[in-house]
Amino acid sequence: MVSFEDYRASMLRTLKGQTIRVPDLVALIYPDWQVERHEFEPQIRLDLCDSFVARWYPENDRRQKLVKSGFETIAGYFCTGCQSERFLTLAQFMYWLFIWDDEIDCGDLTKDEAGTQNYHRDTIIFLKSCLEPGGLDCSQECATLGKHNSKSFKKIGDRMKDGQSKQALNRFAVSVYEYVDSVCDAQKVRITCLPTWEEYLANRLLTIGAHPYLMAMEYAYGVVVPELVYERKEIKLMLKETSISIIMWALGTLFNWNSIKAKWKFAIPLKMHHRGYTYAQDALVEVIEDLSKSRQRFNIAEYLFLESKEYQNMSHTGQDAVKVLIQGCKNMMLGNMKWSFSNTRYTPDERLEGWAVTFHL
Repeated sequence: MVSFEDYRASMLRTLKGQTIRVPDLVALIYPDWQVERHEFEPQIRLDLCDSFVARWYPENDRRQKLVKSGFETIAGYFCTGCQSERFLTLAQFMYWLFIWDDEIDCGDLTKDEAGTQNYHRDTIIFLKSCLEPGGLDCSQECATLGKHNSKSFKKIGDRMKDGQSKQALNRFAVSVYEYVDSVCDAQKVRITCLPTWEEYLANRLLTIGAHPYLMAMEYAYGVVVPELVYERKEIKLMLKETSISIIMWALGTLFNWNSIKAKWKFAIPLKMHHRGYTYAQDALVEVIEDLSKSRQRFNIAEYLFLESKEYQNMSHTGQDAVKVLIQGCKNMMLGNMKWSFSNTRYTPDERLEGWAVTFHL
């Protein structure tokens, strides 16, 4: 099995000097979908930068990196139109996802398996105290050993406990625990070897962090999705395809040189390795095909569910809630792509017509 370090050195030599031309994928994959930035984004950005990010990420270089990423923008795409107070909570949650993950992804715990195990344990204990009724009375300092960042979740959890049904809160909580579990487990593979393509997809379905946001849609819009809806195979498939779409276009850093130097977890470098491609452009063609097929599978699942007797027999309120969930999936897929080309942290070398861009490595 190829080691990560050996693969990275070889891949860097191969990629250096290549030019990648990305077509307008918004028009190509999602021509009939629309999603706009949240109207309160400028106001929320000021609040986040002046208080939340500055408080929980005091190191200037890391704080500036987070601010440039514009996570309030992607949060606004994901929950566009929701109330400003709920948007603030979900924007803070988006920042929390990346702040927490950074300790393992590119921080002091990157190659520290024992430290990661402690981080994992402390995080789960703290999150349960924030999200579960009758949980341990943990102060914000309880789980803040060293640079532990889960303390920033306290107020997020408090607000989400009050803003949705117990069932929706439980689904959200479980999805966050699974996210934490998956990121910590993935480190064991990342520091030793490259995953197969199938292992990569299976793991990234959780580590990409999309599922917790999908489970937050009921909170975002104040709706109650009928419990049995989440057990339908068509809904499960739509949720899965949402995550797959975001995996295929994770962060827009597919062609960011610094990210490629540091990480293995993007689709194109891994496709180049497993498919034997010399040029990233060839791997990009395959990624675009994957995105198109994912969109087709989503369309079929949506059609089948909306035509089902279960949906037809729902109350109007239940049907409206399901439509909110499905629209949330669409907003996340399209919004992730728009955000990836609009934030200032991952700037393409050239912006062409529409959303088309060029990267020089």
